[in-house]
Amino acid sequence: MEDTSAAPTHWAQELDLEPVKNQNGPAEAATAQKGVRQPWREYWPLTCGSRLYEKFQIEFPDILSWRFDSTRPFERPWRFWRDRIAPGKEGDLYKGAEESKEEPLLRQRAASESAIQADSRRNLDEQLKKLNMIAVESVPFYYLAPLDLYRVQKPYRHQMPNIDGLKRSNVVTQCHPVTVYEVSGNEHVFTLEKSGFEFAKCPVSMEDWTESSVIEQYIPRLEDWLKGYLGCEQVSVYTYRFRKKNHNAEKCDWGGPLFRVHCDSTEQSCNAKAKLYLPDTPESLMKGRIRCLNVWRPITTPVQDCPLAMCDARTVNKEDLVSMDIVYPHYSDEAYEVMYSPTHRWFYKKGMQSDDIIIFKLGDNSETEATVCPHSAFMDPSLPSGAPSRVSIEIKAIVFG
Repeated sequence: MEDTSAAPTHWAQELDLEPVKNQNGPAEAATAQKGVRQPWREYWPLTCGSRLYEKFQIEFPDILSWRFDSTRPFERPWRFWRDRIAPGKEGDLYKGAEESKEEPLLRQRAASESAIQADSRRNLDEQLKKLNMIAVESVPFYYLAPLDLYRVQKPYRHQMPNIDGLKRSNVVTQCHPVTVYEVSGNEHVFTLEKSGFEFAKCPVSMEDWTESSVIEQYIPRLEDWLKGYLGCEQVSVYTYRFRKKNHNAEKCDWGGPLFRVHCDSTEQSCNAKAKLYLPDTPESLMKGRIRCLNVWRPITTPVQDCPLAMCDARTVNKEDLVSMDIVYPHYSDEAYEVMYSPTHRWFYKKGMQSDDIIIFKLGDNSETEATVCPHSAFMDPSLPSGAPSRVSIEIKAIVFG
């Protein structure tokens, strides 16, 4: 076994979350929060000789010896480390805000929009009236609870086995009923540039969805297709994920749909991930436009009981986005949790076919386009009981140019 005593942290790098050039709209929300604690830093990365380090030497030596390799981006052993958690040790992950006695920050947080954002939202609302889209009313969506806790603690979630004294996450959610509009026939209204998402038809098809077929066939073909579709210089997929409702019923690595409003990255962390996953990228590309995109598609078609809903970026204010740490064994990533605002407008496509995809932004250093797109799975109440459970796949790609 590899000697781990000389390398206690295997901390590949601290993601360089320097402010990106874009200071237009939501991008400002990810700038440093002075005076805000990051509770996980008291435990990770490990310090050689500490009690926690000695515990990991005995119980989890493979975690100490594992090293990130940018040539093997799909190697993610923490997916299985998470299973090695003692029952009842998950902490208060995603408990309801009504259980907290803390004063909601929302009472002191007035919903504010810039003049440009207000005009964009009003224009979208006028367009919705003319299109007469079908709406699904009073759908429960789970947002970050606006607690005073987040004045002093940054939201986080860690991906290690149980660590005594550190909750897996300090994220607390709060349910809000929202209206979700069905876009069929009006997909053209939504674009990556304005909405942060768009619906498209993708000719890349698969007969068999397995881990190996995705890595060996789907991802290379999808990278080629995306490069032509976007007209960009380079596309590199850095991760993928199957999702299946009731996935715990099977022994597999498929996650369940995420019923929480969130953004998978921030503008800053997208640039940093490009350095982590693609360290040999020419400087000319690193200094240019960099986007991170998610490409989501259903595998079960045409009915999905819990489709993916998208929040139009034109209706999201920078104050709605709260940066969150996602702590892996080798680095700390950053994403957004989202607080509720009545200005948000939500959309989904019902009955997606096997060639239907949703492309949406995880981050973009463009100064003139939408930068991120909040999203969430939801249970579609318009479907009859017993509708097939949704199975889907998503890939995340770094796009240059």
